[in-house]
Amino acid sequence: MTQQGILEYVSDNLKRLREQHQLSQQQLADLASVSRRTIAGLESGEMNISLTKLAAIASVLDVSFAELVSSPAAKNPHIHQVKTWQSANGKSFAELNCSAPAQQQVELWTWSLASGEVYEAEADPQGWSELLYVVHGTLTLTLDKVQHQLGAGSSFVYASSVPYRYANLGTEPLLFTRTVAY
Repeated sequence: MTQQGILEYVSDNLKRLREQHQLSQQQLADLASVSRRTIAGLESGEMNISLTKLAAIASVLDVSFAELVSSPAAKNPHIHQVKTWQSANGKSFAELNCSAPAQQQVELWTWSLASGEVYEAEADPQGWSELLYVVHGTLTLTLDKVQHQLGAGSSFVYASSVPYRYANLGTEPLLFTRTVAY
């Protein structure tokens, strides 16, 4: 899945869902705390957005993040395998593998970071948590300015309502899974 592919899915799904809810672009923008320009750019397939802001838009539209970013033709609504983030050089990525209903939603992600790559995340809404499992390499997780080193085979659970950062400070590729519950 290319970054262009996911933008097309978001564009089509966003327009359809916004119209189903009878919301103008401005109304949706106000409810999701983003600009109208952001909504217009997403609907035209020309704008990228943070995963956190995309999740806020999905929440306003009363759908899961996975439904917003997945192909409308997907046969199983809980299996996605959609690449949602890619570094500028293409060596690092995040892929939403699957999701399952929970109190609201649970998502399983695969993350790969090349040596020296970093992903900065905005704080998620209150009540969200993450469970990480490192498959290969060493993940440097920064939460509220405190670094945690997680080696292969390590797990870590935290409330993601603070800004956080994933970094691969090692020399080998990093592969980890991320489970998000909200």
